[in-house]
Amino acid sequence: MSRYVLGLDIGITSVGYGVIDVDNDLFVDYGVRLFKEGTAAENETRRTKRGSRRLKRRKSNRLNDMKNLLKKNDLYFDNYRNYNPYEMRVKGLNEKLSSKELCTAIMHITKSRGTTLEVLADESQDDEGTKATLSKNAKELSNGKYVCEVQLDRLNNNHRIRGAENNFKTEDYVKELKEILKHQDLNEELCNQIIEMVSRRRRYDQGPGSEKSPTPYGSYRLVDGVLKHVNLIDEMRGRCSVYPNEFRAPKQSYTAELFNLLNDLNNLTIKGEKITVEEKKKVIAVVNEKGNITVKQLLKLLDAQEDEVTGFRIDKNDKPLITEFKGYSKVLKVFKKYNQQELLEDKLIVDQVIDICTKSKGIDERKKDIDTYLETGKLNTQSNVQFGEGGAGTFSDGKLTTGIKDYRKQFVLNTFYEHGASEDILYLNKPHLGTDVLINVVKNIRKDIEKCGDVRFETKLVDIIIEDNQLKEVVLENNEGTYKEKVDQLVLAIGHSARKTYEMLYQKQLEISQKAFAVGMRIEHSQEFINKNQYGKFYDHPALKAADYKLAVHTSQKRGVYTFCMCPGGYVMNAASEEKRLVVNGMSNYKRDNKYANSAILVNVTPDDFGSSHPLAGMYFQRKLEEKAFELGGSDYSIPVQRVEDYLENKESKEKIETSLKRVKNANLNALLPEILNINLKEGLLLMNNKINGFTSDATLLGVESRSSAPIRFYRDDNMESNIKGIYPIGEGAGYAGGIMSSAIDGLKCSEVLLKGER
Repeated sequence: MSRYVLGLDIGITSVGYGVIDVDNDLFVDYGVRLFKEGTAAENETRRTKRGSRRLKRRKSNRLNDMKNLLKKNDLYFDNYRNYNPYEMRVKGLNEKLSSKELCTAIMHITKSRGTTLEVLADESQDDEGTKATLSKNAKELSNGKYVCEVQLDRLNNNHRIRGAENNFKTEDYVKELKEILKHQDLNEELCNQIIEMVSRRRRYDQGPGSEKSPTPYGSYRLVDGVLKHVNLIDEMRGRCSVYPNEFRAPKQSYTAELFNLLNDLNNLTIKGEKITVEEKKKVIAVVNEKGNITVKQLLKLLDAQEDEVTGFRIDKNDKPLITEFKGYSKVLKVFKKYNQQELLEDKLIVDQVIDICTKSKGIDERKKDIDTYLETGKLNTQSNVQFGEGGAGTFSDGKLTTGIKDYRKQFVLNTFYEHGASEDILYLNKPHLGTDVLINVVKNIRKDIEKCGDVRFETKLVDIIIEDNQLKEVVLENNEGTYKEKVDQLVLAIGHSARKTYEMLYQKQLEISQKAFAVGMRIEHSQEFINKNQYGKFYDHPALKAADYKLAVHTSQKRGVYTFCMCPGGYVMNAASEEKRLVVNGMSNYKRDNKYANSAILVNVTPDDFGSSHPLAGMYFQRKLEEKAFELGGSDYSIPVQRVEDYLENKESKEKIETSLKRVKNANLNALLPEILNINLKEGLLLMNNKINGFTSDATLLGVESRSSAPIRFYRDDNMESNIKGIYPIGEGAGYAGGIMSSAIDGLKCSEVLLKGER
């Protein structure tokens, strides 16, 4: 039998072929097959069908996973379809269901769990038609009805409920499911698993595939045979054509939408005349205030009729269009709701918010997260003031002062300046960055880091593998699960709020010792009061910046009481990072122009106060204080507050207290700290009142301030290496620094050791 070779030349609209008889050196056959060129309409059809296949595949996987979960808990029955699912769901709203009835209700909701706008966009469906249906159905649910009640009514009246009119939101189905589960005898963990399975969706920024099944189109890729996790959003955004090292602005950023609006306005003529600069400024002013401007509002502002204006972009129905500020309007709405819209006067902050939302979750989903936290105090333990890009320092005053005398200070200052900090940090005696500037500086530094390696967001260190006292592997966790990486060097630059990491490292026998630190409260005054005391009759001079102070006293019991991290013209921050625990911190923007001034007021605590010799006893001491603060705040993440004078007299404040924070609750803070600390803190306050007259008058305490510094210290040798070879604990969380500057210097020292190969 002869051997044959088939050769193919595959083009876009054709395939050429040739068949060779190798043994006889002959052409057997050759030719070309032509295909009809694809059209946009055909592409759309293919996308629609592909989207339909994806939906079916996801539905099948979801049903199978729910089936396995219910089987595991003895709740699955093959003949569950014998029941009317709508009747079972309605019945379950008010009473306990049998196992078979419950199985029917859960499986039916799992199969048809509604829709979200993210899925609609992905599947190229008719957003406008769907939105109209969703809006109509939402009105039917507004009177307290659940989805199943509406559906059962339609079934009884129309004998069918299928079709486009049966489109409800996923959140409506989840709401119904929660109500049904409330009446069943199921444990909380199982209920949460069921709800999670019904509501789960692959995030857009993850793309297809997973760690176990990488794909060139997803966040997990195989590059030269090595598994790599890429930032899919950054990859899709691409780079700017003018500044190739910068990413393109998000589509819904204020700057991008302003650019598009100005393009729209530049193209318009009114009775043959172009719109003036002053008219454009008026339009922008409306947008800044209201979050958007419609064509109708624009015409009214310009005192023009539609038929007098030419140059409008038009939609498919020949209606005039104007740029919608979709991102800015949503962000503004949230901030207005909580009377914080003045923070958005600097549009750079708006762009930064949109940028973070774009890279993490969709703007709509993130808006819900922000709304939920601000309104209800629901805490995301993985993303808060303590955890995220830049750590806790991002939401601080950004002080660059330190008592350390080290030549590296200038390098640190230069680095901050090169990445966006104000030039004055290079020469001021008390330089600071400000939260609003810090956010951008941190981002710019991160971009430089990404040129040399990976930065992995939403990724945690959950374990380390040690053999023969040498680090071998690290175990990381992200949204896809856990995975291992082989490493022989690990720099532990963790913050002092990384408590789960502390506990893990202790279990892995890293040498940890107790350390003294300080706890107390935040004290808040009006900035005007501080200015008057520090500047006297010149307190309101325009050349003078917001005044600060630094106080330290020793009590009769030999305790140190002092102010720390004073934030002129700043805000007190709800800095909670653990469930049912509460802590406060302070921050201020670069201009320090808020009407309040705040500072931590702290009393020293030593290992003798911890009540245990356990290396992590100081951390557990902090937790107890934070749990008490959570309780005093009403257990909803409101901050407990009290007038200083009332604290000194051990009585709860009766009047409403105005602070830089919105979610506060009057409480007697004497119940917060151990009595020995209360005694010393009160004495310290009175001594400080001798230094700043009126310091204890018209002032507010907010608690608890428990994370001024790390409660532990890791052992490290002269080369900054721990007792486990290959692990280098550095910075504030390691117990070797007390601020941005000292942490940066500690990090530089460690990098020098590693680069020199000194181990």
